[in-house]
Amino acid sequence: MLKKSYISLQIALAVVFTITGCKPDSNIHTQIPTSKETGDKTPPTFVSQSTISVKENQTGALTLKAIDSSPRILYYIRSGDASSFDVNSTSGVVTFKEMPDYELKPSFKFTATATDIFNNVATQNITITILDVGGELDYKYHKSFRYLEIVSTTTGRIWLDRNLGASQICTTITDKDCYGDYYQWGRDTDGHEKFTSKMTTTQASNVTNVGHSDFIDGISAYENDWARNADATGGIRSINWAKTDGSSICPIGYRVPTLIELKDETTAIANNIEAFDSFLKLPSAGFRHRHYGNLREQTTIASLWTNTVSNDNATNIEFDSISVSREHDYRTYGYSVRCIKDNNIDTLSPIFTSSPIAVVKENQTTAITLVALDNSDVTYSISKDDSDSFNLNENTGVVTFITAPKFETKQKYSFRAQARDASGNDATQDVEIIILNPADAATITHNNVLYSTIISPLTGKVWLDRNLGASQVCATIDDKNCYGDYYQWGRESDGHENSLSVTTPTQTTEISAGHGNFIKAGDNDWLIDDVDNDGKLRTANWKETDGSSICPKSYRVPTMSELNAETNRMNNNIDAFNSFLKLPSAGSRERDTGLVDFQGDVAILWSNDTYDTDSMDLNFHANTIYSDMDYRSYGFSIRCIHDYCSFYNKI
Repeated sequence: MLKKSYISLQIALAVVFTITGCKPDSNIHTQIPTSKETGDKTPPTFVSQSTISVKENQTGALTLKAIDSSPRILYYIRSGDASSFDVNSTSGVVTFKEMPDYELKPSFKFTATATDIFNNVATQNITITILDVGGELDYKYHKSFRYLEIVSTTTGRIWLDRNLGASQICTTITDKDCYGDYYQWGRDTDGHEKFTSKMTTTQASNVTNVGHSDFIDGISAYENDWARNADATGGIRSINWAKTDGSSICPIGYRVPTLIELKDETTAIANNIEAFDSFLKLPSAGFRHRHYGNLREQTTIASLWTNTVSNDNATNIEFDSISVSREHDYRTYGYSVRCIKDNNIDTLSPIFTSSPIAVVKENQTTAITLVALDNSDVTYSISKDDSDSFNLNENTGVVTFITAPKFETKQKYSFRAQARDASGNDATQDVEIIILNPADAATITHNNVLYSTIISPLTGKVWLDRNLGASQVCATIDDKNCYGDYYQWGRESDGHENSLSVTTPTQTTEISAGHGNFIKAGDNDWLIDDVDNDGKLRTANWKETDGSSICPKSYRVPTMSELNAETNRMNNNIDAFNSFLKLPSAGSRERDTGLVDFQGDVAILWSNDTYDTDSMDLNFHANTIYSDMDYRSYGFSIRCIHDYCSFYNKI
């Protein structure tokens, strides 16, 4: 499959040997060597199960699987009820010659053998138990669809017999009636999964209730996720897809499989043809593209989501005509889903949501609070490096210094954190604690305004305690003394940012405007066309940390990812004010009139990121938070962040 920017880890599933153009030659040994000649006396090792349960009235039994250092293994069966079965000696697939009937014979037994090319033989005694399905088919009904159960011939696990949303079991690999729906990772069954659903570029602010049925386009700023701000780690969505009470996308008793569970069923599969021939009868349904919403690669590729998170992506398994791959892919793609019956074994590891880096002041003992999401209670531990310098509450995740740190003595501490759930699943995270230079923690005067510093409890980043130009920290969400200034994107502190500055309709030809007037631009920019259209000059200016730009020395305008990291747990402007940033709803200054509007109702922060000829900002309203691409002639608030990269590199 041709996709942009994903990591594909190929699973080696088959070794093919081709011999061409060979003629008998007295100098060439064509006979396969024996174990005596090679010294290989190690038989294969069976990895397939020895006991398995299958339903009556169907012919699938099991797939024999053994591993060995030789390139070929042959499978045979003997003794017991072996005459009731057919076996493919190369693939190991065992099938009933006649469909079993529980009432006539409730179990079958035989001995399986696996022989390598050196004639080393392994044996395994197999027992197959027949499940009684009764006279009526036991359909599972969910979201207006009905499904049957199938039993894996590889692991014995129970699965739905078709993809979610499919109207029937597949009759061919290209049977469109069995393709089913195309889910964006972690989304509920809200209508977006239908291939005919409409498109939107607006990010979701709530992952458990998106509020519409549109397929969310992965715009370039957040191309990997449809709800970046609401659940950046994917933890909330992973927990939702693991539900077995029928409230999520799978029927009662079922859930979306983990990567390990889906991989266990497909390790013997080498391509999409074999995926269809397997007990899962997987069709090559293709996928729905994250940008355009159109269906691609139908009839040639099968791609199934798993419930396993991979950094800020998610994992899936993909089958094409020549290979099988395990991928870490953007959550905005629409892929098929096949549900597995929950056997009450928790296989999901906790997901760390706390930052791997924290910046703290010296002469105090607070370090960091570890946080990991899971279905069960989580306990924490730390090890390696400087772990002996800390105390840890294993239940709350609170990490504190045993002795208050001093910047002059040590500037950076590190350790490895582990989160373990009640089922023994664990996750690790390497953590660094940076000690803030006392000079950076002091009050700062810039352009005749006094600021203090605050440290994020979420990321450990250092921020100014108020918007640029604000005379005080906010007391209320509509405290006018903390609104601060309204900058046109990329402009200097030349006086235009004052809410009472004079306006002018004349666009400038230089990024240094040369005056302090607010430029009323009917166009999208306060600069004339063809001058810094891509915003690179102004981006570079706002990144300056020498105090020559709009932020104090060592500070700069934040990126969108930095803003999102601090706000992805917020839902509205009230949350923004109640956060450590104490963000006021300062409103905005309109690009065409120069009037200040929406004060007390909306907070909008510029970032230093661009999108085509627009620039990116973060909006906080009464009911939602979202990122936007806006005209550069608007006047929005600025909150400066410490230039952590240059600060960190000095340590």
